Amino acid sequence: MPPPNLLFLMTDQQRADTTGPDSPCLMPHLNGLAGRGVRFSRCYTPNPICSPARASLMTGLLPHSHGMVDVTHAVEPYRASLQPGLPFWSQRLQAAGYHTGYYGKWHIERSNRLENFGFATYQVEKYHQKLGVVEPERDLLLAGNVRHTGYRDFPLYGVTRAPVEATAEYQLYSDGIDFVRQAAGRPEQPWALFLSSEAPHDPYLVPAEYYERYDPAALSPPASFADALANRPSIYRRIQGVWRDLAWPDFAQATACYYALCSLIDDQIGRILAALDQTGQLDNTLIVFTSDHGDYLGAHRLLLKGIPAFEEAYRVPLILAGPGLPAGQQFDQIVSLLDVGPTLTGLTSGDEFAGQGRSLLPLLRG
Repeated sequence: MPPPNLLFLMTDQQRADTTGPDSPCLMPHLNGLAGRGVRFSRCYTPNPICSPARASLMTGLLPHSHGMVDVTHAVEPYRASLQPGLPFWSQRLQAAGYHTGYYGKWHIERSNRLENFGFATYQVEKYHQKLGVVEPERDLLLAGNVRHTGYRDFPLYGVTRAPVEATAEYQLYSDGIDFVRQAAGRPEQPWALFLSSEAPHDPYLVPAEYYERYDPAALSPPASFADALANRPSIYRRIQGVWRDLAWPDFAQATACYYALCSLIDDQIGRILAALDQTGQLDNTLIVFTSDHGDYLGAHRLLLKGIPAFEEAYRVPLILAGPGLPAGQQFDQIVSLLDVGPTLTGLTSGDEFAGQGRSLLPLLRG
């Protein structure tokens, strides 16, 4: 049997509990994928910030080992830069003959020259320019801004009149579908495609048709919403103070918009799975879904992610489905994004990828 293709789907800032049959977040395509594959219920990111987590995913190294310890665009290079010459597991796939492609949010290092990291085809610049509905000046049906003394107001959530076709996520997955259809014309060469969406990262701005799937009034506060963080480091309480003017109905509106973004992504996942099926590639494609980190989403009366070290920001979804994997199983062992690289190289090229993670193949194969 030829080596499997790889479709790697990644979101930004998506909590683990947005997936699963008991989640209030509606993601039927993703849950269907988990039903014919495996779900890791306790996968953790090594860092709840975009760039460190993404660099760890691709290098298999902890942030202090790869050097990208903060967000690429937020600090000067001397404070956070990827160490030169580090191996990426995508390079292993390319060396094994895979046609590799990467579309969407990169945020791992500053050059945006992905040919240096094992990708033959890529497009990241246009997604960094925020295609679609995310510009805050757009006409919004509903908007929520955060005001904090001494800081500039910033948009947290909103509902737009724009159609789903105007969103960056729709365009991203359309590009992915084009890649998949073109790859079907080269059946002799395996491929690996990475699609990395900005959503559901804040600001949670979503088309009305998705927001209408949720009722903010039906959402209940998390059990820790009243946590005053009295026995936590003082910086936790300072961060909590950013949100002190928001009541639960404000958090509920933000949560509804966040869930709606997840549902929008789920529909795009359905589109590309259908394209795989239509082109006869579904049965020989390994599909992976994960995120770089989570979102507090009201837990401990916090939003977004950052310094406070809580489960909601560190636990991420991890779903694998495809040839050679069991179907309909859930693993509750603690695993890490560091483990993804050695697992996928083992399932595709057969290589062992050195790093600080470990392959999950022994767990998957019993």
